[in-house]
Amino acid sequence: MIDRLCVVGLGLLGGSVARAARERGLAREIVAVGRRASSLEPALRAGVVDRATTDLAAGVAGTDFCLLATPVTALEGQIQRAQPYLERVRRGELNAGS
Repeated sequence: MIDRLCVVGLGLLGGSVARAARERGLAREIVAVGRRASSLEPALRAGVVDRATTDLAAGVAGTDFCLLATPVTALEGQIQRAQPYLERVRRGELNAGS
């Protein structure tokens, strides 16, 4: 069981992973990170995620597993910005760039 799963990018891939994790009870808490709060609200209202933020550092801090499901062109910058906060990631980080 993952204590805190962070999904960066709630598009088709990230949203599907978050929903599957919720439906299968794979994570105690699911945190979503996105560029616009308005894009995150539907998942929050539907109960797919427990918390949503547009702040990458706040979203990844304290996570056990972080899925980066964003365009490949954004990944390098995201990894660099998130790196100081990923030290506490206990299980892993997965890059699923689209």
